[in-house]
Amino acid sequence: MQSQSTDEGLRRAYIDTNCFLHLRDLKDLPWRDLFPGLKELNILVTHIVIDELDRLKAERAGRLRDRARSALKLIEQASGEPGMRLCLRQTPTMIWLVIAEDRRIVWERYERLDPTRPDDQLIAAALSDTDLVRPTLVSHDAGPLIRARTVGLPAQRSPEDWELPPQQDKQAQDLAKLQRENAALKAAKPSIELVFPDADAEGVIHFVTPKLEALPKSVVTALVEAANAHWPLEHIAITNHGFPYSIGMGGISAGQVAAYEAQYGEFIGKVRHLAENLHLVMALALRYGEIVFDIENPSQVTAEGLRVQASSPDGAKIFGDVEELLDVFGAVAVPEPPSPPRDYMMGLPDHLLRFAPESHDPTDVTTLHRPNPSSTVILTCDEFRPTVIWRDSVFGACIDGSDLNVTFEIGARNLPEPVRARVRCRRVPGNITWNEPAVIHRLPAWMAEVIKNSA
Repeated sequence: MQSQSTDEGLRRAYIDTNCFLHLRDLKDLPWRDLFPGLKELNILVTHIVIDELDRLKAERAGRLRDRARSALKLIEQASGEPGMRLCLRQTPTMIWLVIAEDRRIVWERYERLDPTRPDDQLIAAALSDTDLVRPTLVSHDAGPLIRARTVGLPAQRSPEDWELPPQQDKQAQDLAKLQRENAALKAAKPSIELVFPDADAEGVIHFVTPKLEALPKSVVTALVEAANAHWPLEHIAITNHGFPYSIGMGGISAGQVAAYEAQYGEFIGKVRHLAENLHLVMALALRYGEIVFDIENPSQVTAEGLRVQASSPDGAKIFGDVEELLDVFGAVAVPEPPSPPRDYMMGLPDHLLRFAPESHDPTDVTTLHRPNPSSTVILTCDEFRPTVIWRDSVFGACIDGSDLNVTFEIGARNLPEPVRARVRCRRVPGNITWNEPAVIHRLPAWMAEVIKNSA
């Protein structure tokens, strides 16, 4: 990318990963402290920096994860602008975020640099820059600054007052956690924490717009064979010889057997039709993205009668689990196989002989029955015990390009006050394959197994 000017007021700076992680936002920094007389600055981001940020975004929690996700969002925005340049600020100094060209590096020219080290890869990228305005390396760390200067690349350390306020060290964090736990014990009350692991630094969850190809004929055949194996056709003996229909409670007629076999053939035909059109059915199911949430009880007190309510303040329809979603839309719901005729004189079915009620585990999570579809999901747990982390999810759709807003409220009989949180969901374009978890998790286990083994 060639600059349009060689004016002394234009400067170009390659920055390392730590500038995104440990400095204040790039648009707010006083860049003239580094470059006196600056009128316009191009901040260049290399692919090695993007890769390092991508790895850090997967951290479970903390400022590094949040800063990495925020930086990637800004870089992604720049990638969609003309020339991959995003204007961060116009006055008093024009600041641009620019994705650097991915030039091939001729390592033979840089014998003092190690191509396996990320810092050296960044420095080599800056040295390979062919722009008329020579770039400067800006870093928060001594290592890349020293390496750059030894190979003749201008380098500037970011001033200390550009840095974010320090976080508590590990010992201070552990002490603060212990104090919180002691306070919870003294109060004899539970404490509840709610986390959305898939949300970015701004509390937004991205749903990928799905597009799947039709399954190959070989996979369709494998699915039909798997259905045959999962629900095999039963061979029924005729027990009332000489009569076309059964008599009374006992006996199975030839007519009943023929009807059952015909129904079974129809069932297999429906399975084949579903397999042939599974990509269309799945596209409907995946319109509804998954909102994963973690609820933790870090205290030493059981939360009694825990109640989790997820609702859409905009009235959008949300669902408590995949099965509930399938009940409404029929997505990936496998046809029911027919029931074979039975000779009840040979004994009653097992389910008619069970009279004892099934026991209830008070730690189980239950979804309350409600009209479908609805804009509210309610889940309950009689005893949400100490140190338990419960991961669950609800499903919703972003309609007409607008965000889906979902609010969560968690209460319990002995919880001092409800825990409330809000998350936004946004649909983004992207490709998806049959082996993606979002697809596999929407399929019955036997279908998922066939598709995973066939991919």
